[in-house]
Amino acid sequence: MTNQLKAVRQGELRMAVVAPMKAGKSTLVNAIAGYELLPARAAAMTTLPTRIVLERAVGQDALRSGGNDPFGPVLEVAEEDAELFGVLLAALREQLRTDTAAVKDKFPHLEELLQDIAEGRVSPVSTHYEGKRAVQQALMLLNDLVRLAGVLLPGDRVRELSDSPVVRTPYWTPEAVEETGPGQLVIVDTPGPDEDDLSAVLGDIVSRQLSESHIVLVILDYTKMGGQSDALIRDLMEPLLRAVGQDKLFAVVNKIDQRKKKSDMSDEELARSVAFNLGLGDAAHDRIFTTAADRALMSVGVLADLERRGSSFEAAQSESALQLLQLAHPLTWEDDLEEADADEMRNLARVAWKRSGLPRLLFTDAPITGERRVPF
Repeated sequence: MTNQLKAVRQGELRMAVVAPMKAGKSTLVNAIAGYELLPARAAAMTTLPTRIVLERAVGQDALRSGGNDPFGPVLEVAEEDAELFGVLLAALREQLRTDTAAVKDKFPHLEELLQDIAEGRVSPVSTHYEGKRAVQQALMLLNDLVRLAGVLLPGDRVRELSDSPVVRTPYWTPEAVEETGPGQLVIVDTPGPDEDDLSAVLGDIVSRQLSESHIVLVILDYTKMGGQSDALIRDLMEPLLRAVGQDKLFAVVNKIDQRKKKSDMSDEELARSVAFNLGLGDAAHDRIFTTAADRALMSVGVLADLERRGSSFEAAQSESALQLLQLAHPLTWEDDLEEADADEMRNLARVAWKRSGLPRLLFTDAPITGERRVPF
């Protein structure tokens, strides 16, 4: 890790995040950022590698004065890429003149966008978006356009993209401090290796981002591990392992909160399984982590709401608090809501954050960030 830590102290630590579809990648990235930055939906979202620069810890004053969007993220798209998206839009519109029904059958979740493209109602892609809602909508549009272009358009137009979009945002965690070191954590969100429709088109773009990263974090879904699923994981990850190698590879087993039975895999068995599937070796347990990203995102949301609203905090007005209460007390949460004051919610959120696995990933022994205050 020496070279990676040196890179952090001199500027930035690039951490590429790779995961099979629906392993909880976006939720984990959002939990690290401290709020719902990346859009999430039932259908696979990420098709275009995106760099997320966590620039600074947001302070209490900014949290309290920022209204409903205290983080105010910014999305930057290279000018030549914005122009290329315009070309892709025009080509897709022409393609949809004769093939709309078949495309809607293949992409039912994109039916509204397909209709807007066909009727020329999609606004040109800009080089700058600001605010959480605008950034999320733009990211969804860019990723959906890449998905459609990769499947519907002939040739390699998507490969002509000059750079990945860049999101710049403050971050917040319970351990965050406003005065940090010079380093910045840059998370590189990448498409899943099981994106069959896009692997050939985006292979070069993804490979470049992986090669430029100091760390590659592989996220696995605990509910899909064990038995025949392990062979599928090995087959899926083999190209990544060949391209990246073992030296900068770390693994996160997400959704560990779904481990319910005593007969389920123990931590030791889980570590051995991951090490074998990813070729990390028996001595790599310190590079394998378990997380419950949903729990982490709920808890960090509650703690941020408490900081932001102070004495005016009400659990019933906090979406994160409602979600956390439902998780902790599924049978009685509506009754508990009436009695849930700020202190109770703070204690519950702190326990949930601690047990989510995020503190160990980010801070304890600093396996990822190198030292407690770089970049957090």
